[in-house]
Amino acid sequence: MHTLIARVARWHLVANATPTPAPAHASQATAPWRQAAVGALKHALQDAKDISQHAALVHDAQHARQLCEQTDTLDEAVVLARVAAYDYAKGHYALARTAWERVLEVLQREQGSEHPATLTNMDNLASTLQAMGELPAARVMQEQVLAARQRVLGVEHPATLNSMNNLAGTLWDMGELPAARAMQEQVLAASQRVKGSEHHDTLSSMNNLALTLQAMGELPAARAMQEQVLAARQRVLGVEHPDTLSSMNNLADTLRAMGELPAARAMQEQVLAASQRVLGVEHPHTLSSMNNLAGILQAVSALPAARAMQEQVLAVYQRVLGSEHPATLTSMNNLASTLWDMGELPAARVMQEQVLAVRQRVLGAEHPATLNSMNNLASTLWNMSKLPAARAMQEQVLAVCQRVLGSEHPNTVSALGNLLRMLREAKDQTRIKAVAAQYPVTFAKL
Repeated sequence: MHTLIARVARWHLVANATPTPAPAHASQATAPWRQAAVGALKHALQDAKDISQHAALVHDAQHARQLCEQTDTLDEAVVLARVAAYDYAKGHYALARTAWERVLEVLQREQGSEHPATLTNMDNLASTLQAMGELPAARVMQEQVLAARQRVLGVEHPATLNSMNNLAGTLWDMGELPAARAMQEQVLAASQRVKGSEHHDTLSSMNNLALTLQAMGELPAARAMQEQVLAARQRVLGVEHPDTLSSMNNLADTLRAMGELPAARAMQEQVLAASQRVLGVEHPHTLSSMNNLAGILQAVSALPAARAMQEQVLAVYQRVLGSEHPATLTSMNNLASTLWDMGELPAARVMQEQVLAVRQRVLGAEHPATLNSMNNLASTLWNMSKLPAARAMQEQVLAVCQRVLGSEHPNTVSALGNLLRMLREAKDQTRIKAVAAQYPVTFAKL
């Protein structure tokens, strides 16, 4: 007997005596079996957002996707939401978006626009839009969710604070770091007051604020906050808890940014050893630790070791996540950077072109990650003396960053800086003056 059929049979026998009404499109004969299948899949896909469980969920996700091609009931909406979470974890954002939108329609119709489940689904949809680079649309939706939760639940309800945190993340991605910081400071103050200084949510809020401080260049303040979070997590959760290891990882990154590379390397090696022991060698957090350690090895010019580690990470990502997952593409990008530093520019170029092609196809031509790939490839082309192609690509990156991200976004400022370096090396004073006049706000940030 097929696994799903067997599960449906068992589920049908123990089904609730007061089931959700069958949808109008189901016949009297098939409705009980459809409902039983929905119940079985609802149970089977509970861990759909955990990518480490995906190998065992492939067939369940496929069956659920087919079953929910038409979604009418709340139970069907729950199953489809878990399919969306599955797709999101795999980096299939377009599929996740479509599913979240269909779930939202059912929830709004059946439970209303301000029901907690409806608002949670809106938050999930907004996070998907954020991942797709549709930042203004994500921001609008997150602002709607936040306003509703403030009105219905109150300004210090945990769900309201979570909405503020999510909105701050989108503001961060949009380059509005002062606004993100202000919102994160509000969340932290409320969490400390309501939940206490060592509550999990409070420590997460401190961690988020520290990352913003790091991005704003306030490294000593970020370090102090991260050390405080790490000490609390070590005391409350233990030294090898995943959250503790995440804190060590973040602190190591700040130490790297401060130029304290030996200390950063030692801490990152501790994180990696513990992650391998506690989580396993192919867990996403372990691979992230390997990737971060490889970055430090690259920074200290231990390039062969960095390359070997990045190749190992990439091989696992390709096998476990697939060749087009965002984490796989980031891993390829990092390896290309190491190849670049080793002087292997043709190999770096090939890998960067592969990453760019996938990001253009999957994320779109104007996604921030796509623009980052173009920026990296332009630099490689320039150093290979492919000057016209490099300059044209850098001009394109700058124009799109200006239009999509705004004049003051860090990526726009970086793109302008890269173009100006090319123009100076080419001694093109006329174009330098024209660019300065064309992008005066961005130019003033350099």
